Amino acid sequence: MLKVMVVDDEPWGRKSVGKMIGELALDVEVAAEARNGAEALELIPIVKPQIVVTDMNMPVMNGQRLLEELYRRHNEIKVIVISGHSQFEYMRAAIAFQACEYVLKPVSLAELKNALVKAMELSRSHLSAQERRRFAGEMRQLRTETFLQHVTARRIANASDILAQSAELLPVPPAAGYRVAVCMLRRFGDLSATKFGGNSDLLMYSVDNMLRELAAGGEALVYKSDDKTKLCVLLPEPAYGLGGAARLLAPFHDAVSRMLESGVAAGLSAPYDRLERLPEAFAEANARLLAGPLREDGFSLVAADGPHGAGAAPAPEVLSGFDAKLLQQALAAGQAATAR
Repeated sequence: MLKVMVVDDEPWGRKSVGKMIGELALDVEVAAEARNGAEALELIPIVKPQIVVTDMNMPVMNGQRLLEELYRRHNEIKVIVISGHSQFEYMRAAIAFQACEYVLKPVSLAELKNALVKAMELSRSHLSAQERRRFAGEMRQLRTETFLQHVTARRIANASDILAQSAELLPVPPAAGYRVAVCMLRRFGDLSATKFGGNSDLLMYSVDNMLRELAAGGEALVYKSDDKTKLCVLLPEPAYGLGGAARLLAPFHDAVSRMLESGVAAGLSAPYDRLERLPEAFAEANARLLAGPLREDGFSLVAADGPHGAGAAPAPEVLSGFDAKLLQQALAAGQAATAR
């Protein structure tokens, strides 16, 4: 059912239009009323109507300004103008800002029904187009991820094939070079068991979405490792270096820390010049990840350029003899919490 907002400064006008809409037995409901354009704009993010039925002559913000703001900020909303005035300026605004219909008062049920049916059809057509765009975007994302996984695992190794597919799938083919970051959640197994019922795929889906949201709008490309325990990020040069990678991954660690009470460790490769060398870049970044500091919950990013992050170090930490003995005893006794 589509939601309708009625905007009119006169209470009887709002109630009258709402009552008529209820009598039409269409697949719509009046979800909200507003006294002027400014109040309507405040309510729209909360109510999320698909259709706005508005008067034109109102205080604070009139219908003409409301049409302009809706066109600029919420052009997915379909607008029906109901006005007691046939002023040229109002009608011109309705045309300029693509209102569905301009209906003069007093409104008949037949006129209102025709206007709403048209608005409903346009709204559903818009939603269908949105769904098609979203599906196309999801399929492209899946194809891009699969391509990068195949190149990383050397299932696609021919340079000309890699060049052709990267030109088709990557928004910015890394002609100027790239780095690879490999990221892993600390306590991955524990998180999967305790927070996701042992479903590691669901855990990876959650953190994958977090990192993609942070990378949205940039040139970085996120994909999962073949074993689905690590997230890889292709970082085109010169937009990303150690500092650029840290600016992306540190907020990712903060989000993971807040939501999952865990940390993120990452390794970053040196720059590589050709995409067919992605397997070497991945292996280097993965080695740096595994050589990173032994921290329970902090963020670390280890790169050839040097370490970055709280307590990060270029070489692995070494346990003291006493700590090593405690670890040995905990492992022998099966005391997982103490061993961690």
